[in-house]
Amino acid sequence: MKKEIRQFTKYATRLIACALLICIVSAAEIPAQKKPKTTTTPKIYWYVDFTVTVKGNGAKTNEDGDSTINWTINRTYYGTQKLNLSQTTAKPEMIRWSTLPSKFFPEMRVTIEDILAISNKDEGEGSSFENSVESKSWKTDRTFSFLGIDLTTNNKLLTYNLNIPVVFLSGKEGVTMRSQTIYDRSDAGYGEAPTHEETPVKETQVSIGDFKLPDIKGLIQYSQIKHKTDRPLPANFSTVWEYDSGDLSPSKPLIDGVPDSKTNVKVRVRYRFSKTPIY
Repeated sequence: MKKEIRQFTKYATRLIACALLICIVSAAEIPAQKKPKTTTTPKIYWYVDFTVTVKGNGAKTNEDGDSTINWTINRTYYGTQKLNLSQTTAKPEMIRWSTLPSKFFPEMRVTIEDILAISNKDEGEGSSFENSVESKSWKTDRTFSFLGIDLTTNNKLLTYNLNIPVVFLSGKEGVTMRSQTIYDRSDAGYGEAPTHEETPVKETQVSIGDFKLPDIKGLIQYSQIKHKTDRPLPANFSTVWEYDSGDLSPSKPLIDGVPDSKTNVKVRVRYRFSKTPIY
């Protein structure tokens, strides 16, 4: 009987050891569950969108009547941004609203459709002549990264100002320029040239940085939109508010030697701020 008890004890001990070994192996095979990381979404203080348009067209003929410049300027800049950073400045009553630093910069949609055509009339001997039209066009419709919008408010004076830099971080290219010259000549001949001739269309890429905003006194300088003096906060400042400059003339002609590229051009700046999504 004692012998049987000893055998049973050994057998039970082996079973317990095997069970412990199985538990240890199973525990090693099950990876420890990691606690999910808690992510916090930054609070959005302001939703902002803005639109800047630069539009105009005209023609200028010289005093001799043998050269005419026809031009069209059609540009639109549109951007959106979420301001999720609030910082107190050196003056406690002033707050700067901007966007948390990120590896991604805000983007602006730019469309450009500019045209410049120079027509020349060259009279030869007798009834011979050569008329030429040298045309250039610039076109783009794409997004470009820019520095982003800053809003500054003064809670004591109840005023605000902002900075919308239409200055692009990259854009050595981005705008397609096409150029061509077309000739029409008299049947009597103009030297040995053909009566009609078209040069091959030349297409190159130019920098978006060449298309800066025109200066407007008190509103735009160095392609940055700022108010010369702080503006009063609107009554609906706590919800949604907007600004519309209306049509304004640039400070100087956009095309050298063409005065009406100032008087015939209208620049308009519009922006909106809202506490809730507006786009």
